[in-house]
Amino acid sequence: MAAKEQIHIIWQNQEIGTLLHPVPDMWYLEGSWVSNNSVVADSFESAARALNERAAFNNLKEGIEVLLQDHKGSQTLAIVISLTDPHTLFLRRINSSLHDVSAKSTGNIFSLILRKITALLT
Repeated sequence: MAAKEQIHIIWQNQEIGTLLHPVPDMWYLEGSWVSNNSVVADSFESAARALNERAAFNNLKEGIEVLLQDHKGSQTLAIVISLTDPHTLFLRRINSSLHDVSAKSTGNIFSLILRKITALLT
């Protein structure tokens, strides 16, 4: 991703703002949150600031599900892990086949892959 890129953030089927200067690290992404100042964006910001960062990192179901949309219109599912001062948004991009797997459950990932391979072979 280019350093000057901005990614649109969609929550509850509405665009709520952008992520400026996103910095990727494996599946994670961090950048500056810029709200569009809508009522829905204000609700998102309140919910994101109230997240328990450690709990959301360890179990993605504790985070907030959003869609990220790039300038081409491509969308990627992501889970917000934290929104900290001043406006740093930290999230994890999700591969749809692993959507229900927590961030630290690598053993479960291998089990999931093995089950899928077994299902394909039978």
